Amino acid sequence: MAIMLQRLLERAGHTVDWSSDALSALETLRIAPGHFDAVVTDFNMPGLSGLDLARSMASLNPRPVVVLTKGLSSDESRERAARLGVSEVLGKAFVLERLAPAVRRALDAGALQAVES
Repeated sequence: MAIMLQRLLERAGHTVDWSSDALSALETLRIAPGHFDAVVTDFNMPGLSGLDLARSMASLNPRPVVVLTKGLSSDESRERAARLGVSEVLGKAFVLERLAPAVRRALDAGALQAVES
């Protein structure tokens, strides 16, 4: 699935790096926090959830995050994600058609926040 999503985002004009798990992604973000404009992560992952990753990222560099869910997520999960600065929460059933536009919105929102700050 990761390779399919990578190709989808690359076709939309994005440069994509990917990690096989959240802990290695977080380590990459710690090494180069300003290198990434957006992070796409799964909501449920072993070791570190997408929300845990978003929380850890916020302390490194407040960049936009897109969280992919497994099935339906609860309103509580969506609210927690929003409080952590997650810009989009997508159901996996629609990820292929909605991912690239969601990343674009997250990037645009991040650019607007940077100009307003």
